[in-house]
Amino acid sequence: AGSCRYSLTYRLTIGRACVLLGRMRPDVVVTNISKELRSFGLAARMLGIPVVARLGLSGDVRDHVRTRFEYRYVVSGILVPSPSVRDGLPPAVVDRSRVHIVPNGIPIPRLPQRAYDGPLRVLHLGSISARKGVDILCGALARLLDEGVELAADLAGEGALLDPLREQYRGYPAIRFLGHQADPSPLR
Repeated sequence: AGSCRYSLTYRLTIGRACVLLGRMRPDVVVTNISKELRSFGLAARMLGIPVVARLGLSGDVRDHVRTRFEYRYVVSGILVPSPSVRDGLPPAVVDRSRVHIVPNGIPIPRLPQRAYDGPLRVLHLGSISARKGVDILCGALARLLDEGVELAADLAGEGALLDPLREQYRGYPAIRFLGHQADPSPLR
């Protein structure tokens, strides 16, 4: 009885999604998690609406029969934030020709004129890891400091690179590794 109930619930979910999308008639449906892909994604494809899967990590896609079906027959295109995420997607599941890289950052053409004197303030909140690019950030900060740019950088978080980076940049007092911060709000 349990599997029948799940099957009925799933069918009702797809039916409701079809009704909602049929009323709204969006030009495209963008999904962020596999549950959305299995419900609204499938309903959208049934209605002829293109489906775009937005992936933040290559590990979000595993080689599984259901996943291969979704990415072969439901998904029209895939958005990822970087080449490394694209390159980490399993080729048996994802056709790389349908993957488009859209960086998450917002380009700022020129920094606005600052109304105060003092060092440029840099704050990183998150994992201290290569996946987050913290090693690249630290290298850029050190280069700016070497070129005479006044800055103060606080990096808050834990991760595999915390101790190695702390050791590597210990000669740069303007780069501080704060470790985990339960309440980072005072760091503003």
